[in-house]
Amino acid sequence: DPQPPARTGAVRSLVYLGGRESELLLRMKIHAGDDHPDVLSECFSGLAQIAPANAVGFLSEFLDSPDPVKAEEAAIALGETRELEAFEILRRKREEAFLDEHRRRLLLPMALTRTTEAFSYLMDILENDHVKSAVSALEALMVYRADPDMLERIKKTVETRTERAVHETFEKF
Repeated sequence: DPQPPARTGAVRSLVYLGGRESELLLRMKIHAGDDHPDVLSECFSGLAQIAPANAVGFLSEFLDSPDPVKAEEAAIALGETRELEAFEILRRKREEAFLDEHRRRLLLPMALTRTTEAFSYLMDILENDHVKSAVSALEALMVYRADPDMLERIKKTVETRTERAVHETFEKF
């Protein structure tokens, strides 16, 4: 269909149907690509919803895409799988990244896995890394703000930092 909302609706229908057939069609559409980023975003996210364990390896193939939007959408979907393996892949990718901007961009997808390993890793960055990374880790950690125990741990770590940007970011949330 020439209209992106119609293609997005088709993707959502496949996600609603679920099953192996939908998974394969979403993979095919991801490989075929789309001119509209929202359509591919829906495909990546949908794949993470209907086949999380199967999607991890497939999604990780797109982390090195020359298209930064595709790489970022794949990373977010990888986090949405909530698989420990996804966190490990994202962590390795972050450690291999040369640019700080690329390293920081992987923090939110890590948090989306909602694993204890991801929480600990992000807390370590918040506590020990330079201010820009600490702020990015804090922004990612805010996916846990509905959990009072985790929020309290985050708050205590923020209190140990002296940088204004860290405190302002915490207050913003």
